[in-house]
Amino acid sequence: MNAKKNIIKYSELFLHYKNLFTKKQIDYLIDYFLNDLSLHEIAKKYNLTTATIADSIKRSKETLDFYENNLHLFAKAIKRSKLYNQIDDKSIKNKLVEIDKI
Repeated sequence: MNAKKNIIKYSELFLHYKNLFTKKQIDYLIDYFLNDLSLHEIAKKYNLTTATIADSIKRSKETLDFYENNLHLFAKAIKRSKLYNQIDDKSIKNKLVEIDKI
């Protein structure tokens, strides 16, 4: 998997599982995946070493893989989205989307 696809994959997984991380992990991951900051920039921002941030990001990616491999929430969300797009009746589609948010 190339680097760009890898970042996209983990960004999407992070958005599905972010509530399972600590505040610090969330901050680092937002800066890395969503704000596109380098490890060095994140380390400087939080007054940490680049190695510390790199280790945290690496462990977080492993955790994201673990969550998805066991819970499949992201894969299920994609399947639901594809099914919703096949529904022609907008009122039914809207109700299903609302149910999904619960």
